[in-house]
Amino acid sequence: MKDPLLTSTINPLEPDYDFEDQSDDDKFYFKMGPKGKENESFYIEDVLTIMKIPLKRRLTCKAKQHAKPKIILSWNTGHGIKNLGGCKDWNCLVINDKSRLNEADAESPKNSLPYRTIILDYFNFSLGYRHDTIGASPYGYTVKLAPQSRRKPPLYDANLIGGKTKGAAWFVSQCRTSSRRENIIKKLQKYFLVDVYGNCGKLKCPRNSPCEKMLDTDYHFYMAFENSICNDYITEKLWNFGYKREIIPIVLKRSIVKPYVPPNSFIAADDFRSITDLAHYLNYLIKNKTAYTEYFNWRSDYKVVSLDGKIHDALERPWGFCQVRNRELCLYNFNKWIDESCENDGDLAERIFNITLYDVINDRFGGV
Repeated sequence: MKDPLLTSTINPLEPDYDFEDQSDDDKFYFKMGPKGKENESFYIEDVLTIMKIPLKRRLTCKAKQHAKPKIILSWNTGHGIKNLGGCKDWNCLVINDKSRLNEADAESPKNSLPYRTIILDYFNFSLGYRHDTIGASPYGYTVKLAPQSRRKPPLYDANLIGGKTKGAAWFVSQCRTSSRRENIIKKLQKYFLVDVYGNCGKLKCPRNSPCEKMLDTDYHFYMAFENSICNDYITEKLWNFGYKREIIPIVLKRSIVKPYVPPNSFIAADDFRSITDLAHYLNYLIKNKTAYTEYFNWRSDYKVVSLDGKIHDALERPWGFCQVRNRELCLYNFNKWIDESCENDGDLAERIFNITLYDVINDRFGGV
């Protein structure tokens, strides 16, 4: 589900789908019901994404249930009918039999063509983390809540916030990255406490273990630094740790996450002129709980949804296979779309924090 190079071709699907009576009504609200947790259902009025597909078109479809289903052919990917769990009412079918290619309305072949010899106009969209394609399948997303689902104060647990005593936590397994986040963290640690858990630090906290609760009780900030600086690439830990806990996330680059997350909900490292400026601001927030808790005000009007690619229910409805029928964008030059989506290694680290190749070598090998 998350493979950025998993691409698809598609033939027109219009004949069995009717949108004529679905006007783009700003007051359209949709009920989202997580599988097995109907009591946690909520109403939404918008999905935060750069693809300007009206919510009603994105989440509803008057499919002709007695018509022949539209066939999505997917091979070498592990996809199946389960991937349509969030939109069973749309009369589609996922098959894996390559011999039925001529029957398919959409095709999803992994590695079926040599990546560097792709025909420029062969692909219509990609299934991956990028939002500028109708097959976007992010690790998480934000919805704006409809009036009946908006929350009233308190929006955070004052006892948990008041009991925090530590700076920032970082759970990480990849120690050498294109973004050079590890070098930024090391430089920040000279001025501000950052505890590193996992393969790249001395502290341990296994995934999905009770110790993750310390993000609620002990730490003020979570370091949600991406391993690469690429368009729309947001680490799953931002959604799972940064927004599912009583904590404020810190990201590397504001422009990457801003379109997709609640407003005024995070701190961006590239907003600061230096590492010391960032450290001073974090220390200020720790001492000033009023300013700190303002970062939770978004919870009144927005909700963050995490996707793990394993549970296929209504929460996936705005994404992936459930959006195959919406063709708002065609990738006319797939190679360019991929190649020009990322910054060069270490560009941001050097541009903002003066971290050079010498610093990288010195950090890794203890000097030259």
